[in-house]
Amino acid sequence: MSFRLHAAVAALLAIALLSSTCLANPNESDSGTQKKRYPATRDFATGLEHYRNGRYEEALRYLLNAAKNSDVYAYSLLAEMYYLGLGTDIDEGKAYRYSRLSAVSDLPIGQYRLAYCYEHGIGTEPDIERALHWYLRSARQNCLEAQMALGRLYFDGEKVERDREEAAKWYKRAALHDSPGAEFNLGLLYSYGWGVEKDPVEALRWFEEAGRSGDARACRYAGQAYLDGKGAEPDILKAIEWLEKAAEADDRDACYMLALIYHKGKTVAVDYTSAARWYAKGTELGDARAQCALGEFYLVGVGVERDIGRAVELISLSSEMEYMPALYCLGILHLDGIGVEKDREAAIACFTRAAELGYEPAKAALAKLER
Repeated sequence: MSFRLHAAVAALLAIALLSSTCLANPNESDSGTQKKRYPATRDFATGLEHYRNGRYEEALRYLLNAAKNSDVYAYSLLAEMYYLGLGTDIDEGKAYRYSRLSAVSDLPIGQYRLAYCYEHGIGTEPDIERALHWYLRSARQNCLEAQMALGRLYFDGEKVERDREEAAKWYKRAALHDSPGAEFNLGLLYSYGWGVEKDPVEALRWFEEAGRSGDARACRYAGQAYLDGKGAEPDILKAIEWLEKAAEADDRDACYMLALIYHKGKTVAVDYTSAARWYAKGTELGDARAQCALGEFYLVGVGVERDIGRAVELISLSSEMEYMPALYCLGILHLDGIGVEKDREAAIACFTRAAELGYEPAKAALAKLER
């Protein structure tokens, strides 16, 4: 099973200046670490108001005027607008140039943005050494986005030498911002001993912190921890509570886990109606496992009213994603003519594909048909 650490940012400048922890107010630093203060011009304030209200062309006009008066906050927001094409055509060259102007003025968000330009070759040639330089300058000024970027780079080890202790250091700093992404990543680090000493209790603590901040995956991991008794005594009620939070936030793995809890009845009483409800939610989210299971419920009328047509529809949908049990089940339906025409060749095709994918019951079915 592979794990991918959450990156706080997916693209440069997609984070609005307004929401950045690097710059809560143009006239004061929220962290107290920013060495310089810059007065924001009236044009910047007006442009910012237009930006907030989605009037990007007007915002651009005022921000360009502010930039002419060396307003470093205008530089930063202009970089975003040129990168995303807000109120203007996309212009990566201008995005880079305005990022640089704000960075050399010691603005943390500008330093972060310039680092991202160097990392990804936006308006300039990729240069990971320069990217690291600017990420570090920004992160040391308490910029969450830069701290998360450093955590990502050192954890992945794809562009810099892997150093998971360094990754853990930056995720810990980012977590001081109550960042759900950083908190979730710390949970993973403590779960598997990546860059820190393995500690299930600490892992669960961070998953719960991230879950309380709204991270659906963290809710699921907390639920799994309570199911397995990792970091705490097994507690099915807490497990269900956390899994439901994740499922209600459209985490399809959590939906499937809840469905299994009620379907199998190992830790709670069997409740096919509840199982069907969570399989249905997973089905809406495109989970092939849930589609197949719900199809089987409709096939026999468990937890739902029996509906052969709906069963075939769901099992077929799941099989299209090459979910092995669905392919096998569809083969049985074709073989016996249940809800579809009896078709031995179609059954063999389903069994064959499932067998190719390594599904043992399908191999046994083919062997039986060959006798």
